[in-house]
Amino acid sequence: MNEFWPSFGQPELASNSRVVPAFIGSDRLLSAISGLSGAAYLSLTLPLSSLPDTLHLSSTSALQMQVSQSYTVNKPELAELLDLLSKCGEVVSFFVKTKSIWPNGNAIKNLDQLFITEAFQAQSSMLGRVSKDPGSFSILNRLEFEGSLVAVALGGGCHGWTNAPSLERIRELVVAGLAAVFPEPYDEVYVYRLDDLKWCEFTDEATESKSYVAHQGARGLWWMLTIADID
Repeated sequence: MNEFWPSFGQPELASNSRVVPAFIGSDRLLSAISGLSGAAYLSLTLPLSSLPDTLHLSSTSALQMQVSQSYTVNKPELAELLDLLSKCGEVVSFFVKTKSIWPNGNAIKNLDQLFITEAFQAQSSMLGRVSKDPGSFSILNRLEFEGSLVAVALGGGCHGWTNAPSLERIRELVVAGLAAVFPEPYDEVYVYRLDDLKWCEFTDEATESKSYVAHQGARGLWWMLTIADID
């Protein structure tokens, strides 16, 4: 699979237009626009006059030509990390590949645009309702992300551990899991830690939770990871 996706320009969007998700399933057409095979999702911008009144559309201030694709990471180290985190609550983990004019300096806009991609929505049913406003969040580097996951694993969820693994073992599993997802030379990541529990229904109903959106820019890879526990 080609690790790199085409980038598109950013013309102004007319005030009477909206962004509408459209599905492209043609291998030949997709290969022509991205050099990849298989299906992908494409957001198209159309004048409102050409659309039926029954469509539910989300507005935006600029044309977003986005191609997004569900992505699978089949690595035993990741499976071991997710198994560790599952002892601390229910885990939602999935990947999206995308490439367009973002991410940019507006972190909230980056999350907004990720949440409305078809590939994200196709995998996020366990999250329930996802808010248009992600609320408060923190930006973590890779080491801070590792430390945050270690802290989650040490906590053991609402009821703690009965037979807790050692700190050394937990750190080993976290480091190995992240190295499997973001290997060199694609190991530079930045991570949104979503601190507002109301960002989605799944965490809003939990007693305690942690949610992260990790992004690896060179591959256009996004990892949605949520751990939520109910007392």
